[in-house]
Amino acid sequence: MKLPFEPRDVENRLDLTQQGFPPAALAVGVWLHYREDRCYEYAALLSYYGFFSLFPLLLVLVTVLGVVLRDNSGLRQHVAAQLSSVQSVLDGLLVDRPRRNILRRPK
Repeated sequence: MKLPFEPRDVENRLDLTQQGFPPAALAVGVWLHYREDRCYEYAALLSYYGFFSLFPLLLVLVTVLGVVLRDNSGLRQHVAAQLSSVQSVLDGLLVDRPRRNILRRPK
């Protein structure tokens, strides 16, 4: 099927239009560089390999802590208290703050 216009002509017209409008030029420029640099692929790779490298590292860390702290109950309780304080801070940042923002939004 023959198009009534060449796709390249439409692309050139859109390019000229967005160049005359600075916010659109910025958005298009950012998108083109994002696509050109393949950032979406690198973001996926980073999250994939980050998860699969950090999760085993945490397992090793917990195992080593379990072996080292097996006989020292005072130090084990100190480590557990420190970890629970970190958990409460993370809960405040990751759970409470987004919940407050959702509840504050006008409907």
